[in-house]
Amino acid sequence: MPASTAVVQNGRAIITSRLIGTATAIPGFVGWGTGTTAVLTTDTALATEDTGGSPAYARVAASSTTQTTTTTTNDTHTVIGTITSNGTKTINEAGLFTVISGTGLYVRGVLATGISVALNDTVQFTFNVQITSAVV
Repeated sequence: MPASTAVVQNGRAIITSRLIGTATAIPGFVGWGTGTTAVLTTDTALATEDTGGSPAYARVAASSTTQTTTTTTNDTHTVIGTITSNGTKTINEAGLFTVISGTGLYVRGVLATGISVALNDTVQFTFNVQITSAVV
């Protein structure tokens, strides 16, 4: 369970750019890290992204990216990705990106409790970005 999660400012720009047809970037890459710094909407990267290993696997392509229903039909963008550990560490954060490396952060989350992993352990992350609206 996340301690905090946000669609960051860049992620909001991705959404609006796609709505008006000026962007082709699709959030489809999942990364993880060992950082514990709180989530800010101004984040552009994970605090301490884990990019180690041979070959380096900074991020993995999502195994699934779909529309799902949370409250109303197709109101949620769901992305699932699984990362395999290259060694012993504690995973404290995860992110959803539009690119395999570099910038392009869409969502960042910090876990309430870290996940201890050993060599070849896998962790599956599911990101659910629900679009909501309020009458004002």
